[in-house]
Amino acid sequence: MHERRKRKRGRPLFEELRAESGSKSQFYSPKKIERARELQREKDQGKRDKKARKAQAKLNKALQRAENDRLRAEQVAQRAQDRQIRAAEREVELARRRAIRQADREARSAQAQLLQELKTPRNTRKRAKEASPQQIVQPQVISSDVEELDSDGEESKGMETQTRRGRISRPPRYLKGFDLGPK
Repeated sequence: MHERRKRKRGRPLFEELRAESGSKSQFYSPKKIERARELQREKDQGKRDKKARKAQAKLNKALQRAENDRLRAEQVAQRAQDRQIRAAEREVELARRRAIRQADREARSAQAQLLQELKTPRNTRKRAKEASPQQIVQPQVISSDVEELDSDGEESKGMETQTRRGRISRPPRYLKGFDLGPK
């Protein structure tokens, strides 16, 4: 209580009234007392208004902070959603590129196979389709019962082999006496 009085000290109320009128003498009339009470009420009202303004400013600041936090949270959520959308779009684009690459590979492979088929002779293609893998890997030995004449005019029963491509190969003359048949 004593502390409150100390705080209220300052210029006395009637001193303020005297300052308004500009005179140095002080008279306490009912009119002046009423005026002093009005001044006191105005001061109290001013203090209450100041407190109310401070409380309102504090409340506004808290509301603004809450709004900012909400907006920030929305922005974070929006960024995360955008990031997920971009990642999904990136995955779709990568899958599309992979599919295009795979289709290109298959097309190149088919083109290479077609070119390879065009390079091989037609009769070989038929033989390759008809022949089994064992026939392709192992050369066939063809023994001819017909006696042939060498360039020297000598008869030779040569051992002829068939290559993978279907060509007949004859051994050279200097190997004429050796048996070159399959083992």
